[in-house]
Amino acid sequence: MNKTTKFKILSFLAFFILFVVILTVLNYTFKDLYGAYKAMISSALSAMLAPRVKKIKTQSGIKTQLVWIFLKRAISI
Repeated sequence: MNKTTKFKILSFLAFFILFVVILTVLNYTFKDLYGAYKAMISSALSAMLAPRVKKIKTQSGIKTQLVWIFLKRAISI
């Protein structure tokens, strides 16, 4: 498994965890809101907050990094 695949799996797991947490919070706070609206809101928020995979060109070649809004530095393996 190469680095890009690992980063994409990590990004998907972070998105899924954020989605479940936000959906759970919306279920307990907004009881009158329909399920589809809760899912749309939580998926939009998760897409904004989830980490992104970026490829950056350097002198030594192309590096793959995981950039997240909550961290100042990019994660690279």
